[in-house]
Amino acid sequence: MIGHIFVFLLFLINKTHSLINEAPQFLGTYLLRKTNDLSIQDKYTYLLLNENNSIKLRTIIQKGVFATKISRTGFMHFNKNHKTILNPFYFVIMHKKLNNVMFDNDVDITVNFNNIDKYSYSMFGIQFPEIKYKENPKYYIKKKLRVKQKDYTLFVTDENTMFYYIFDLSKNFDTKKLPYIETPVNTLIFTQIFSFIANILLAKFLDII
Repeated sequence: MIGHIFVFLLFLINKTHSLINEAPQFLGTYLLRKTNDLSIQDKYTYLLLNENNSIKLRTIIQKGVFATKISRTGFMHFNKNHKTILNPFYFVIMHKKLNNVMFDNDVDITVNFNNIDKYSYSMFGIQFPEIKYKENPKYYIKKKLRVKQKDYTLFVTDENTMFYYIFDLSKNFDTKKLPYIETPVNTLIFTQIFSFIANILLAKFLDII
């Protein structure tokens, strides 16, 4: 009985501190615009925030003729909403510190990345079927982050490393139209089949003549 009550309380806590309840305006897909984190600097990176508090950070890297997609997945937990703190000087202090930028939202979160996978992506600009070729089941990274939102932009800072990340919401994001791909695999297959059929028909036509 006690166990069932405990599970029910955890469920309520999770629901209360879920992204859809705490900050539904954060939901969506974001493109990384700027960071001082060398591990993903100058690389194509996008972030997916979902209703169930799951988080996905994906980075596409091209080395030579090959491109690889690295996907980190995990969960996040809300720790504190700074704008709900009963501090009459909060807005005055933050207004001075942030160079006259007043953020719409300002929260502390903990992110636990517990999985990392690497996928085939492209070669010579030709898209590969997405095949997972490497995973690390022991991967685990815990980060304490402060996330400030202004309009459609997220300003994320890592309390431990002092890294910052600036993400912009992408309303029309299409995972099928990503960089380093000149020829989608479906287009390539169709082109090859069409060329094969055209060559057969042309050969028969020339044979008749």
